[in-house]
Amino acid sequence: MKITPSFLLIAALSPTTLLFSACFQKDSAESVVQETKEVAAEAKQIAADSWEQIKGYTFEQRDEFAASMDRMGTALEAKLEKVPAATAPAREATVTEFKAARAALKVQLAAARTSTSETWAHTKAETAAAWQRVQTAFNQIAP
Repeated sequence: MKITPSFLLIAALSPTTLLFSACFQKDSAESVVQETKEVAAEAKQIAADSWEQIKGYTFEQRDEFAASMDRMGTALEAKLEKVPAATAPAREATVTEFKAARAALKVQLAAARTSTSETWAHTKAETAAAWQRVQTAFNQIAP
């Protein structure tokens, strides 16, 4: 067997290549674990953020209420980005309605954050109506 310089070079670099590939796989595994943890945390947050979970919040919990409602709206916006354009025949009008409903919800959330104990029940009812409008608009886009 004839040993050529290229054979020696390959033989010398093989352990280095294996070492680097092992490190890369370790980094990939760690990133997958990290992504999984992030997704699990997000799933827990989404599960906590539902109308059924927050509809009974009291005046003292108004900041948590507004934050949860905001996260719920943001989650719908993220879902909207993933909806193919061909799914709604009148997509432009429905997206416009969704954006208007989302803007109205943001206004209601600002009101919820600054409400008083006397206005809390009314503000929460108005926020519920705004949330219903957002959901209806979204369901017209992505049934």
